Amino acid sequence: MRSRFALLALGLAGAFTAWAATAPLTKITVQVTAADGKPVEGAQVVARFVKGPAKPAKNVRPTWAMGTDPHGMAAGPPIPQGTIVVDVSAPGFESSSQKYDIDAPDKTIQVKLNPGLPTTQLTVRVVDKEGDALENAEVEVKQQGGPEVKSDGQVRSFWQLRTDAQGIAQIPGGLAGQILMPQGRAALHVAVKDFRPLDQTVDLNQPAQTITATMAGEVSMTRLNVLVTTLGGKPLENADVVVRFVSGRSVIKLGKKIRTTWEMRTNQDGVAKVPEIPAGSIRIQVIAKGYQTFGETYDVEDPEKSIAIKMNPPQEQYTAH
Repeated sequence: MRSRFALLALGLAGAFTAWAATAPLTKITVQVTAADGKPVEGAQVVARFVKGPAKPAKNVRPTWAMGTDPHGMAAGPPIPQGTIVVDVSAPGFESSSQKYDIDAPDKTIQVKLNPGLPTTQLTVRVVDKEGDALENAEVEVKQQGGPEVKSDGQVRSFWQLRTDAQGIAQIPGGLAGQILMPQGRAALHVAVKDFRPLDQTVDLNQPAQTITATMAGEVSMTRLNVLVTTLGGKPLENADVVVRFVSGRSVIKLGKKIRTTWEMRTNQDGVAKVPEIPAGSIRIQVIAKGYQTFGETYDVEDPEKSIAIKMNPPQEQYTAH
């Protein structure tokens, strides 16, 4: 009796395995046209498996996304048969989102798009000051003014995204970099760890636009005016001034283009102007002929600061007898 149950269990397991391994697939081709029947090139098509007789196998993608060719055609890899949702959007057209029940190995779906509000296919790329891509940045784009747009398709009045390894804002489950928004004014907000948030207003007035958001590091910069004089207040010309950033509150790694040390000489007014250096603890050393070497560390947080330094005459030499 026990052996019969074992054989029955093995048979059921084998049958289930065979059924799961042969989950039916379908190859969908989507043809996108305008209301007058003309093909729509560059339309964004997303096909998503919703439910079916079996769960998708691990090596089968349940979703694909791509743009239409010059004939308005888009065809992706096979996906499981069952209930499929096809989203289509294109600049200048209303978005389409339709549900289909498919039980055939091949299926061609025709989608006609109605004229809509002018839209912009927006690409947002996030980089640092050196032009390197910033991954995992939070990107928000929000329509400002104008008619509200329904968010049931790919054209939206508000997008909340993250950037990929190339720094491109990625639509979850969609095509990288292709954000469809109504034309007009939009607010862009970008936030990424170790950088100051960026907020700016952009005008969307082209069928396709690319915006590069350049992020500034958290480190604050300061400009210094170092005035070197005698004890009596007379300016010292040609004094050597060395200014060096020691430490700051920011923990980020300073970029390659951020200069942290300056060496210069005072002008005839006894002033050495330091163009830009990270704010924080700054060490200033002054060397002038006929005077004691000066060295002191200052805490500087202001965008611009003047520092007055009075040089002491050389110490008297004493001879021991």
